[in-house]
Amino acid sequence: LYKAEEKGLRFVTKVSPLIPNVVLGDPYRITQILLNLASNSVKFTEKGEITVESEVAGYLNGQVIIAFSVCDTGVGIDPAYLDSIFQEFSQEDTSITRKFGGTGLGLSISRSLARLMGGEIYIDSEKGQGTSSHFCLFLPIGTVQDLPQRKSATIANPQQLLGKRVLLVEDNEYNRLLANTFLSNAQLTVTEAENGAEAIARVGEQDFDLILMDVQMPVLDGFEATKHLRQLGLTTPIIALTASAINGEKQKCLAAGMDDYLTKPFFEDELIQLVHDWILRPLGTATDPEAAPVPAPAPPALSLDTSLALYKLDILLDTARGNQKFVESMLKTFIDGTYNALRDLNRALEVGNMQGLQATAHKLRPSLVHLQIQPAVLLMDKLENWEGPFGYDDLQPLVEAADRLLRQVLADMTTELEARRAALAA
Repeated sequence: LYKAEEKGLRFVTKVSPLIPNVVLGDPYRITQILLNLASNSVKFTEKGEITVESEVAGYLNGQVIIAFSVCDTGVGIDPAYLDSIFQEFSQEDTSITRKFGGTGLGLSISRSLARLMGGEIYIDSEKGQGTSSHFCLFLPIGTVQDLPQRKSATIANPQQLLGKRVLLVEDNEYNRLLANTFLSNAQLTVTEAENGAEAIARVGEQDFDLILMDVQMPVLDGFEATKHLRQLGLTTPIIALTASAINGEKQKCLAAGMDDYLTKPFFEDELIQLVHDWILRPLGTATDPEAAPVPAPAPPALSLDTSLALYKLDILLDTARGNQKFVESMLKTFIDGTYNALRDLNRALEVGNMQGLQATAHKLRPSLVHLQIQPAVLLMDKLENWEGPFGYDDLQPLVEAADRLLRQVLADMTTELEARRAALAA
């Protein structure tokens, strides 16, 4: 991806929402094939875009047929050469080799990997028009029980965190309440701030062992707040909380003076492990600016099965550890916050505020992922990543669909909240 960005190429990924939530296959081989094909596309494309796509091609005997493709707008391949394209260390002509470098080894390896999984790679190309590489895999449909279990954070002595002070800077109330609960469960002392300006004020009032800093906030964002704190000489570790996992975001966080970053939505053990490692790191340990960020848990694959519940509480209930008042508080916070977000989305649409639409979608997305409101996640992704100019006719259907879906979610959730309150009062 970063090589595509360096060349000014658009890198597009498309994943069909019809792909089942769980399929059984070899993720390492599939990833290697896609990386090889995408790398070739980037290498031989000077302008335009690279598109990596996966979609459902059919079903057979309990298996889903998933079609993968990598398409580019590059130099293309002469049809007469396609028969030999998979030969190791082959390239169409020496002038291309001199200009772009590399060989056909990646394609040969990719074909071998595809065949090991029962598939085959096919290439369509036209000289000067670009290349499309395709392969299909028959993958058994699995269940949640087939998923690998998440490993819990390995903390030798949790008591070491007792009383350590953390400043949590987050403008989204749902995210703030969730993170505060995670931290409090680990016996950390938490102080909250809703924007960068409040964070600077809190730092002036007391010392902290660590700061968790959201990056997109009103009044003063996390980047500017961090720069200001560093200019004041503050050396406290600052961990960015961001809903963006792209490489550019990581570098921007580090350039602002942050020490590490965690992508939202995150699990409790991931947050506490990161906090533990930074608070209790050996004295004098230098920050590694190239350290890999803590990855976000992959959100569930989007499904269009409307017979399923519109939202799921399993992650929230796991966090609550039997505390029903906490569940009630989180649901109420989500309901209130989402009504406000829908108001902001519709208001931004009416006045033609593209930045407002994107900011609201960005802010709302983590809580939607946490509650597994999958179709709404897709809609927020489309709004946040909108690349064209503001167009009411194009954006209005997305906002309307989000509004209709989330109002139904909120109605169902309100009913559940009332039932839970009644049960607590009984």
